[in-house]
Amino acid sequence: MDVISIKVNFVIVPIDGYTGETPAGAVFAVTSDGKRALKKDGCLVFYGLSDGKYEITAGGGNYISQTLRLETSERCQTVEVTLMPSRSYKFNSACTKLFGRFDDTFGNAEVIFPLDILDARLMGEYKKGERKISAYLSEMLLRTNSKLAIDGAGYGIKQLSSAEFELSRPLENDAGINSNLGVMYEVAPNRSGEYFLAVRGVYKTAVVIYKGKSRTVELKQPENEYNFKER
Repeated sequence: MDVISIKVNFVIVPIDGYTGETPAGAVFAVTSDGKRALKKDGCLVFYGLSDGKYEITAGGGNYISQTLRLETSERCQTVEVTLMPSRSYKFNSACTKLFGRFDDTFGNAEVIFPLDILDARLMGEYKKGERKISAYLSEMLLRTNSKLAIDGAGYGIKQLSSAEFELSRPLENDAGINSNLGVMYEVAPNRSGEYFLAVRGVYKTAVVIYKGKSRTVELKQPENEYNFKER
């Protein structure tokens, strides 16, 4: 009997950006031409795709959709995608919500929530251009794949050991035990120019960065409206 081999192209691993766990409720991934992923063991699997570049939308009823741009190769590609909560998400813990509008529907912004020294701290002194650091970072920060903000600049982080990390790019400036650390999120408007961001925990301030300018915003709990405008 002939054996039919079906090539797996992409395995998309969705992560709940609020809990760092497997997303609650239904999630999906679909290409721009309507090919949907097969759900298997908490992952979204594409197989049998023709060679080429694909724009894939991943999301769910309780999450804000994300767009991935992938290209097929000889090997199966495994990609993690962090899905942030939408307004319909069932929040069962203390959270901070930020929402509003953009004056540019094609723009995006960054939001930094400062972290207490009990949640994140550098363990040593580092020169501009270095990429490996020793640090204490909370489990939640690591699980949600959030960027680490060091003195206002955002870095992806790869854990090498319990306290050793590699940054996604070289340090912009010298950094050390007195550096200000935070968790950074990117936000972008939907087609109506609106955005929504909800993060676990209670924060008193946030630093919003838009078109190269930063501003510290005082937060209330749990709802906060902020409109991104070019000043």
